[in-house]
Amino acid sequence: ADGTGYHLTYLVGAPVAVKYPPGLPALLAIPWALGGTLAAVRATVGILNPIACGVAAAVIWWIGRRDLALSPGPLAVAALGPFLLDQAIQYYSIPLAEPYFLLGWAAAVALAATATRIPGALALGLVLATTALFRSAGLVLIPACLAALALRRVPWRVVAAGAAAAIAPLIAWGVVHRRLVAEGPLSSSPDEVSYWSWIPVGPAQLPAYLL
Repeated sequence: ADGTGYHLTYLVGAPVAVKYPPGLPALLAIPWALGGTLAAVRATVGILNPIACGVAAAVIWWIGRRDLALSPGPLAVAALGPFLLDQAIQYYSIPLAEPYFLLGWAAAVALAATATRIPGALALGLVLATTALFRSAGLVLIPACLAALALRRVPWRVVAAGAAAAIAPLIAWGVVHRRLVAEGPLSSSPDEVSYWSWIPVGPAQLPAYLL
């Protein structure tokens, strides 16, 4: 919001973030730029997070009724009940990417079940890209949803459109991020290094790690 870019401002030297995607920082930068105070950001989170969780719950309910043909009682307990747990309410009320990952996951599942033409596949791809840009775990949704389209024997052009829409934004962000990383500085803190650095590459260590 203040023009310094995608940096970890709570660390000495404000190093470039190499592990976390930019979705949540970009979202929080908007109220910070407009209000200029932490209170404005906190108030925005207090509004947006419950909305994201509520919409996600509604989409999950819709999937359960439309695609799984579940009866309302079990669906309410299994799908909506966890949203009402005290731990979940406390967790989703703080500035984390999980509510938006949850919403993106639910929307992707709903779209993957109905996308049969290119416009639907493009919408699915953009949802997948946005979800991955909010939380790195969203990357696994891309091959999963594209495989779901292929298993339903959706035309390959439709699957290709969805793949392009999902991957193109991530490539664009990767180019921008690579440039930021090249300019530095970078943190040496174990909690802030890239996920890839956790993977051992030795001939003996890698098989054991994968196992």
